Amino acid sequence: MRARVHDPLGPRWTRRVVPALAVLVMLVGLLTPAGAALRASVALAGVALLVASRLLQVLHASREVVLRLGAGHVDVPRAGLLSQRIRARNVRAASSARTAKGVALALVRSDAPERPIVLELQSEDDLTRVRRALGIGHFGCGEIAWPTTRTDPVSSLGRAVASALLSFGWLAMAIVAAFGRAEMCLAIALPLVPATIAVAIASLAAQRPGARVTLGSHAMTLFDRQGARSSAAYADVVDIRPGEVCLRLQTRAGQLVIPTQEMTPEEREHVGAQIVSAVQRTRGEGPPPPGLPPSLAVLAPREEARSAWLARLDTAAASLAGGGGYRRSDLDTDDLWTALESPDAPAPIRAAAARVLARIAPAEARTRIAQVLESEHDERALAHIRVALEEDVDVAAAELDRLDYAGDHS
Repeated sequence: MRARVHDPLGPRWTRRVVPALAVLVMLVGLLTPAGAALRASVALAGVALLVASRLLQVLHASREVVLRLGAGHVDVPRAGLLSQRIRARNVRAASSARTAKGVALALVRSDAPERPIVLELQSEDDLTRVRRALGIGHFGCGEIAWPTTRTDPVSSLGRAVASALLSFGWLAMAIVAAFGRAEMCLAIALPLVPATIAVAIASLAAQRPGARVTLGSHAMTLFDRQGARSSAAYADVVDIRPGEVCLRLQTRAGQLVIPTQEMTPEEREHVGAQIVSAVQRTRGEGPPPPGLPPSLAVLAPREEARSAWLARLDTAAASLAGGGGYRRSDLDTDDLWTALESPDAPAPIRAAAARVLARIAPAEARTRIAQVLESEHDERALAHIRVALEEDVDVAAAELDRLDYAGDHS
């Protein structure tokens, strides 16, 4: 399917290639069978590249792509620096929104939580297909965040200047080493090494979450540079006014201003669309989540012991396999696969479907249930499906009772 991908940070490999290349150059310099001067020069050039690696990171432009969907992943091929595979297990949070151009799905990856990737799709059907590939439900999951302002503009600029000066210093050492001037190298290294260590420590300390806006399931939260927070529930938002450097939200409690200086123009548009869609969902507007076939109601737990419910599922499986009564009630394998693979289906129904399918189609179920477990984001559903696959009814019933008790008292 055609889509537009917005990924300013880029996939992991684009953020690792320069440091990896720098380490490779250093290893070549240390291990190559050459003269001492040349080896030292190459190794120091690798250090210079490593110090400069943060300066070489850029924000990538958006581009049109053709997505390829698979079980538990979405591929972004032939997209230059944005080419990547988005795996369901690496998605920490997701949220969708309707935009002027169609629909958009924001995804937070485990290796880049500070800035989501946004897939702008052409239709609700495309959105449903991408959600299904990644195991994401109709209402999304987790919490997404965008940066608002720099944590500390002055110190950020200072660290950038310091990194540039340090990288030039290490490059100068590499050039001096190439001419065999060990004394001059030592003179440069005496102030350069401790300065590099100090900047590295400061850079690591500055990687804490900074000023940002986070969007959760029921409310948004704005964090400033000092970590102070202010929140607004979507149900309290009455008006949204976008600007060039901020979003102004009028709530029942007053005005909330979200700075957007650190966002790209596309990100500003998407954040506004996400908030509008969240407010609309709170009011019950927008498309409803997909329903399930009515026939699956017979698999839902009733006022019965868990062991009785599991035994009833096993009876249903035996009837389906033998063409008995459950087939006549229109319960079939297509309905069961739909329930199992739908993130929006209740956890007990999905667990019931998994247990029945594991008995009537063991070979196919082994693969498809593994794919569901691999891409599942709901820990409760994940636990119920795994327990439901236990052969021993009494063991499975006891574990389900424990899960239900833990859920009721969490």
